Amino acid sequence: MRSKGGLDVSVHIIRNDELGIVTGMFNQMVSRLKENQATLEQLATTDSLTELANRKQIMADLAINIDQYRRYRLEFSILMIDIDYFKTVNDNYGHLIGDASQLAKLEDFALLPMYTKNKNCYVEIFKHLFFILINIVSGFTI
Repeated sequence: MRSKGGLDVSVHIIRNDELGIVTGMFNQMVSRLKENQATLEQLATTDSLTELANRKQIMADLAINIDQYRRYRLEFSILMIDIDYFKTVNDNYGHLIGDASQLAKLEDFALLPMYTKNKNCYVEIFKHLFFILINIVSGFTI
């Protein structure tokens, strides 16, 4: 049952009395905490509109890639795409239309289906800017 602050614990139920009931309740509580932690992690690291990595996640991934380059010379690439006049769309037509146009641009660039399925590539959006981090692995090309 030893866990250093994590939720990787489970107590074996060996009794059929009050202590066994409490043990079962403890195991259920740990299971619910794990599920809630996973949900919170998802909410904290993804954009709610596009469900792509958010700035917090992409910066963490970028730091990891820089560290791996320094240690092992594992190469990576960064691709940035800027949508011109995006602020004008939001100002003139509202944020709902701006959000829809942003999603349409994602599809135009074929980024959503192409890059989000590849575990070695991360896409993030800063309002009108698409930031793509690509880990270079054997055989992977754009």
